[in-house]
Amino acid sequence: FEIIMARPSDESSDQKLINEEYKVWKKNSPFLYDLIMSYGLEWPSLTVQWLPEKTDCKDENIDYSIQKILFGTNTGDQETNHLLIAEAKLPTCDAELLQARYSDSHDVYGGFGGAAGKVDIVQRIIHDGEVNRARFM
Repeated sequence: FEIIMARPSDESSDQKLINEEYKVWKKNSPFLYDLIMSYGLEWPSLTVQWLPEKTDCKDENIDYSIQKILFGTNTGDQETNHLLIAEAKLPTCDAELLQARYSDSHDVYGGFGGAAGKVDIVQRIIHDGEVNRARFM
């Protein structure tokens, strides 16, 4: 008679380690880069492209530009795939002015608030199969 004990899943500890490493990177990223924006997609994307269209805007708090980005979803046939068009609102003032307006209180790692620093999905186009490659022409 043999007793086999199930080994606890290392998947949760691996995920904790990944999350912890991400937090460290995110905390140190202002020392490495002038600007970092992150946006969590519902599904992974195999293709991303910045579109050439750019619009300059002015808000009461900060000057920014709106630039479009093209994404494709990869749902692994669990759901319908889409071609996504997003708008990124990027601050256009210099790094020193950005640093003066940066606030540590917006979230765990700080942020700008207001209009600058946002990504919004503006259009979803249904696509049969996974989107391996999408290009602006």
